[in-house]
Amino acid sequence: MMKIAYWYMVVVGIALSSFIVLSKVDSPETLINGTWQEVEWEYEKVNYVDGKKELTITGEQKKEICSKLVIHHDPVWHFTGQNRLLKIGETGKNAEELNWNVKGRGHILELKGTEGVEDYQIVELTRDRMVLYFNFDLQIRGIIKMTFKRIG
Repeated sequence: MMKIAYWYMVVVGIALSSFIVLSKVDSPETLINGTWQEVEWEYEKVNYVDGKKELTITGEQKKEICSKLVIHHDPVWHFTGQNRLLKIGETGKNAEELNWNVKGRGHILELKGTEGVEDYQIVELTRDRMVLYFNFDLQIRGIIKMTFKRIG
């Protein structure tokens, strides 16, 4: 009888501890709310060209990539809790309002606008930093890594 009571207490203790820990963790939908500034674009995974590994993305490459994107144009993104994304340009003028949704197990960010849908893989999401990957069909040599910092 004593063994059963002991194991019962252990199981209840583990369940309670798990519940407390999980209730304190912020969900991706909560963490993403706020204003984010692009800090850096680089290749995360890259194919070698002429034996060289180039990770940085030049201004011309970024311009070419952005010209083919349906949605992403501005370096500042403002997420609100109503599953909307309000993009704010560098000048502070409001851009179009987009729907956003975190899919999967919190690792896919889907942006829907009037011009289409774009999906980004959420690699890192903390209170101060967000790292997104996206794959693109434009003679790109690898996966693009976009790093953001929270500015508001």
